[in-house]
Amino acid sequence: MGIPDQMDERKPVKTVVPVQSYETLYTEASSTGKHDSCFLTYVPWSHSAHMVSVVSGNPKYGFIGITASMQVDRAANSSIDVEKVKEDVKPALPDSSQFPDGGLDAWLVTLGAWLVFFVCWGPINTIGIFQEYYQQELLSTYSPSAIAWISSAKLFMMYAGGAVFGKLFDSYGPRWLLLVGSAMHVYGWMMTSISTQYYQIFLSQAICSAVGASCIYYACAGSITTWFLKRRSTAFGIAASGSSFGGVILPIMAVRLIPKVGFPWTMRIIGFVILGMVIVINFTVKSRIKHTPKPFRVAEYIQPFKEPSFSFLALSMTMFVFGLFLPFNFLVLQAQSKGMSRSLSEYLVPILNAAR
Repeated sequence: MGIPDQMDERKPVKTVVPVQSYETLYTEASSTGKHDSCFLTYVPWSHSAHMVSVVSGNPKYGFIGITASMQVDRAANSSIDVEKVKEDVKPALPDSSQFPDGGLDAWLVTLGAWLVFFVCWGPINTIGIFQEYYQQELLSTYSPSAIAWISSAKLFMMYAGGAVFGKLFDSYGPRWLLLVGSAMHVYGWMMTSISTQYYQIFLSQAICSAVGASCIYYACAGSITTWFLKRRSTAFGIAASGSSFGGVILPIMAVRLIPKVGFPWTMRIIGFVILGMVIVINFTVKSRIKHTPKPFRVAEYIQPFKEPSFSFLALSMTMFVFGLFLPFNFLVLQAQSKGMSRSLSEYLVPILNAAR
C-alpha cells in the first residue's frame, strides 16, 4: 500500500495508511522525495488535530528525526477515532526479507568496509607514534599540549563530520562522498610529508586528511546497513577489526621506516598504501537502495534528542570517547618517562591495538 500524495503538513488527510514493511515505505518515500522514513508514530498535535509523523532511520530512535507528517483533523472528519489511530499506528520493525544479509555484493561491501576502518581509524590508533616523533624531533619547540591539538582536532573532524556527511549520504548515496573523501585523505598524507611547520602539519593531518577520512567512514557506515539486518552486527564486527589491524601495521611501518628513509618518505609510503586501499573501497562499497535529495531541516537534528534514552546514549558515548584515545596519544611518552627504552616503548601502540 503506497503513501498518499496528499500527505503534507499543511493538508489534513482523513485516512491512515498502515506500513507493511520497511522496504516498501523507504522505497516509496525516497521515490516521491517527500519522506526519509522507517516507521510511523503517533504524536499529539493539538486539541482539534493530531499528527502521524514519519520518522527516519533507526526503527526505534531514528537517525535523522521527523521529516514529514500528516494531520488527522477531528474537526474536519468527526468519524475519525483518535484512539483507534493510536492503536493502529504502531512502530514497524524492518522486514528482514528485504535485506540480502549475504551474497557476493554484500560481502564485498563488508570487505570494503574493513579497508575503510583500516585507512580511517588505523592512523588515529597510531597517534601516539606521531605525538612522540613531533615532540622529540619535528616540533620539539612546541609543548606536548600544543602538539596534542593535532590529534584532538583530527578526532573532532572524524566524529563531527557525521552531522554533514550522514545527511549527504541519505540524499545522494556514498559515491561522491567516497571519491571526494579518498582524494582529501590521500592528499592530506602527501602534504604532511612536505610539512615542516606546525600550522602545515595541522592543516594537512588534522583537517584535510581527517575530513576526507570522515567522508569515507560515514559513506561506508551508511552503506553497510542497507545490506544486512540479521547479520548486521557480524558485518560491522568484521569491518571494525580493520581498525585494529591498521593500528598494528601502520605504527610498525612508521617506527621502522622513519630511521631508514626519513619522515617525509614514510608519510608518502603510508599515503600510497592508503591510496591503493581507497581504490578498492571505491569499487566495493555501494548502497543497495535508491537515494533521493531531500531538503535540509534543523529539526531533523533536534527531534531525536527529545527521547531521553537516545539523549542518554549520546551523552554516554560522548563521555566514553573523552578518555578513549588518551592512552594511544601519550602511552609511548609516558613509558619513556618511566625508564622504558625508546625502541621498546614505540611498540606499545601496536601491542595495545593488537589486544583490542
